Amino acid sequence: MLVWLAVIALILLMMLATVLHIGKARWEEAGRISGSVRKAFWGEVDPEPGGVRDIRVSKGQAWDKKQQCWIDQGKLSDDYVRDLVT
Repeated sequence: MLVWLAVIALILLMMLATVLHIGKARWEEAGRISGSVRKAFWGEVDPEPGGVRDIRVSKGQAWDKKQQCWIDQGKLSDDYVRDLVT
């Protein structure tokens, strides 16, 4: 049990080190692109802010069960996130 706690603690420390490694300007840029952490987490990032396609956002569509229609859906692209943490 103690070994598992040590492994989990090590993983959390590695994640914290990665987060702290990213500069403030990059976090602010990611925040501007996504709008909020909640939107980024749920894939609700606007892929075309102001009608212009943003290449840092992956675009897709999802079926809205309540409105019975397709809606645009976006997330920060894998390439953007990878460049953010390296």
